Amino acid sequence: MIAFVVPVLAHQKTMTLPREVMVILDNEYTGWSLVDNFSVLREPVLSHLNLNTSKSHPNLVWGDFDGDGKRDYAVFVERKTASGEERLLVAFLRRSNSFQMHLLERAVYLAYIADYIWLAGKGSRQYDHERRRYFRLEHDGIEAVVIEKASVTYIFQSGRFQRIITTD
Repeated sequence: MIAFVVPVLAHQKTMTLPREVMVILDNEYTGWSLVDNFSVLREPVLSHLNLNTSKSHPNLVWGDFDGDGKRDYAVFVERKTASGEERLLVAFLRRSNSFQMHLLERAVYLAYIADYIWLAGKGSRQYDHERRRYFRLEHDGIEAVVIEKASVTYIFQSGRFQRIITTD
């Protein structure tokens, strides 16, 4: 495990990312780093919220996304490429002694993914804007948030991640 000490509001938290995940990221996305977006937690919109940072940070989330009882991860990373900056939202599902990577979103140059990611906890109530109905998460999900605009939640169903617009 590799530990990241990251500033969260007025105190420090340590979150760990397994070495296997780091190796996959190094092989697939040379020069990657976690998106430096901790300032979003101090935004007026979010500063009054009592955000649980034990499983979530704006660029690194862990939970059980596929319901197998094992810890899975999602990371919001960036890197420099020949065509400019690239941002990626990547999930890693634990599979015995390794991880299976799932690229959820990729933005190049001025394209935009989100301001931050967060854990959408199992059992939480969500609203699907396309189907116009509420639903509850059967497993943890990954929420990608654009402050005061929209968010999407990624849930793992039928062997892949589904993208659902949950706020508009």
